[in-house]
Amino acid sequence: MTARKDDNRQRSVWSRIASTLGLAPRQDGTATTARSSAPQSSGTPSRKRKAAIAVSIALGLTAAAGFGGTYYVKANTVSYYHLYKDGTELGTVDSPEAVEELLALKKEEAARENPGVDMELETGSLTYEPASGFKAVPDTEATLDKLEKQIAFYAVGVEIKVEGEVIGVVKDKATAERVLQRVQGEYAPELVMPEVMNVRPMSYNANGKADASSPESASQKSVSPKSNREVKQVKFVEDVDTQSAKVQPTEIVDEETMYKTIVSGSEAETTYTVQPGDCVGCIAEKFDIDKQVIYDNNPWIKNDMIKVGDVLDLTVREPKINVETVERLTKTVETKPDYVVRENDEMRVGESKVISEGIKGISELTYKQVKRNGVLVSSELVSTVVIKPSSPKIVMKGTKVVRGEGTGNFEYPVSGATLTSKFGKRWGRLHKGIDLVGDSTIKAADEGVVEFAGVKSGYGNVVIINHRNGYKTLYAHLSSYSVAEGEIVEKGDPIGIMGNTGRSFGTHLHFEIHKNGVVQNPLDYL
Repeated sequence: MTARKDDNRQRSVWSRIASTLGLAPRQDGTATTARSSAPQSSGTPSRKRKAAIAVSIALGLTAAAGFGGTYYVKANTVSYYHLYKDGTELGTVDSPEAVEELLALKKEEAARENPGVDMELETGSLTYEPASGFKAVPDTEATLDKLEKQIAFYAVGVEIKVEGEVIGVVKDKATAERVLQRVQGEYAPELVMPEVMNVRPMSYNANGKADASSPESASQKSVSPKSNREVKQVKFVEDVDTQSAKVQPTEIVDEETMYKTIVSGSEAETTYTVQPGDCVGCIAEKFDIDKQVIYDNNPWIKNDMIKVGDVLDLTVREPKINVETVERLTKTVETKPDYVVRENDEMRVGESKVISEGIKGISELTYKQVKRNGVLVSSELVSTVVIKPSSPKIVMKGTKVVRGEGTGNFEYPVSGATLTSKFGKRWGRLHKGIDLVGDSTIKAADEGVVEFAGVKSGYGNVVIINHRNGYKTLYAHLSSYSVAEGEIVEKGDPIGIMGNTGRSFGTHLHFEIHKNGVVQNPLDYL
């Protein structure tokens, strides 16, 4: 089409040249003079000049026509781009800016639909190949529509990992740090200080605190008038990490939800209804849990009072992350006076006398305590400082041994004894002792000196032991006795054989205890 237009222009140019020079146009586009039938001399100068002028004009007009055609083509040439996604052509667009504008609009749309979440577009690899054509029309709208259908969205969140396992996703690293600081802050608020932290709180040491003169936290204040507790270190027991990740927007949770997930864990709730005979300690032992779990889960329990039918929460909540603290506990305590015994050989064994009551002292004890989630795991005494020394309690005790003196504590004089008759009124008169049967060997009920060994009216063969402490014991109806008057006997020594002598109605032992001459009921002493 362009070639035909250029031929027409050349014919038009030749026509104008022929008209100017008085030439007649021919069908092939050349020209002849009007007087061509008349013979002319080929060497006429005027004719040569005219021919030269005609050629020059023709060449000039031809060049002008060619230049005008090229300019026209260039003026109507359109530049555009082929758009490729991951190497596959989607179509043509007038400019990369049109694609960038679409992507910006889609990102704004994703942000509006998911407020507070960092949204990104999944577009794949977009590349452009420049091209051009005469009066070309790129199919920008159709290409952008095709691209839009292939665009995917994802959220950029921060995963919290425990021992490599993802336990939750929050919107950004700052949120993850606040959650982890809050978990540690439950047990060490004075160490976990968000206003001076700019790293993830995996472990803190008291020596690294930014403001050592900051006000004392609640956990540093004295928990009682005589104790003071300070957290020196806090760390996670598990390996805890945070990492940026591409996720679905629905996977991202808020800060409070993430915190509860960590501290509450995922244990199923356990309840128990109190039964007759139950107690807090019994229930703890039955379920193999610490009593403190019951107290913490059921704060309504006062003074261990529970009743049948009460429903107890026995859930042992194992958090996703365990917090270990190292604490220094300083206690000011009263120390009891030492107990000092001084022997006195002038005093009998069993006698004592307080020489000095003693005075209590005051000491400061420092413990290193390791806790897990606030529960004591270990405690070590690391130092003791005496603030006020104690004064010992001094007691004088006798060492003088007097043979034949009893203790005042009596044992049964018969092994395997069976009581056959009690102390008190019997047959119209006082039965002064008790009657026993059992092993036939009769033994001394306590240490003493044999005061009598012989026969007494009604008693038959009888032994009387003086214990030299106001007590005497009597052993009657013996078939025989093996001790003599004045002999010292120890508690449990054999003194005779059970018998049926004197006023007796069968083999047995009649046993009496006298105190300062007054008969006693032996059952009150045995």
